[in-house]
Amino acid sequence: MSVRLPAFEALQLLVGVDDHGSLSAAARSVQMSQPNASRAIKGLERRFALPLVERSPNGSTLTAQGTVLAHWARQILVDIDKLLSVAEGLRARRIQSPCGG
Repeated sequence: MSVRLPAFEALQLLVGVDDHGSLSAAARSVQMSQPNASRAIKGLERRFALPLVERSPNGSTLTAQGTVLAHWARQILVDIDKLLSVAEGLRARRIQSPCGG
């Protein structure tokens, strides 16, 4: 069975809505246009078959399901940052010692 993982940027947006209280602000925080951010969140909602964000003229808030998934998305994003940091450290060590010794 093939599992399609959610896009990294969509997870950032979900967490961003939680942090900033609006999809527009979340989009700015990841340097994405608001229409693209809206599409990414809608794609995430389709992917999970759950409503994640309640949109209103005063901003956006997470649904109860969105809050739960944002918690897990935040953990994933922290782990991705750690992965990238470790990979960068390994790359730097390799450049300093190209013969592996």
